[in-house]
Amino acid sequence: VKVTSGKEHLYILGIYRSPSEKLDEALDIISNIIEEVKADNHPLVILGDINVNRLVPNNDARKLEEMLTSHNMTRLPLTPTRITHSSISSIDCVCSNLPKSKISASVIHTNLSDHTGQISKISLGAEKIEKSCLMLRQMKRDNLDSLKMLLYEEDWADVHNAQSTEEAYNIFLNTLTIAMDAACPKKKTRPKRKTKLNFNDDITLTMT
Repeated sequence: VKVTSGKEHLYILGIYRSPSEKLDEALDIISNIIEEVKADNHPLVILGDINVNRLVPNNDARKLEEMLTSHNMTRLPLTPTRITHSSISSIDCVCSNLPKSKISASVIHTNLSDHTGQISKISLGAEKIEKSCLMLRQMKRDNLDSLKMLLYEEDWADVHNAQSTEEAYNIFLNTLTIAMDAACPKKKTRPKRKTKLNFNDDITLTMT
């Protein structure tokens, strides 16, 4: 959804990822949507059920954070959004490129499902979003497939024939680094422009 005020736009993206859907594919889709509409040039809020638990450090949570960081976004902390007799998790998300002072998020108990609702309040005024310059590895599916192929084609003889554990580790690390630089090169994410916000009223978003 695009909310327009004058020449300024606020983008709101609602998402849902089934637990059975591959996370890498879902993140690629979300990233491609953001790039296609150039939404990261404007205030952007993503809300929904991503099925990635932020309460427990895990690889899925890291992948989500890396994708968000590549678009200058962060995931706002939420208390548990799904509570059952056997588990407590925070698998719904509110993500944004707005400064923390301009957006807040919390949960509300709606009794409509086993998930809580998420409510986000956005305060927009005449302020600029500062975008930092980042160096991020390209970790999309094609990159990872290339990396797997390069590692598969290595015979690793130098590692096996090393005289010590330290020597074997250094050879392995050097080989892995060369392969990653070739298959998953680092890309500099440059600030495209600073976005001026001219919305006059606060906006409240609710996702259930």
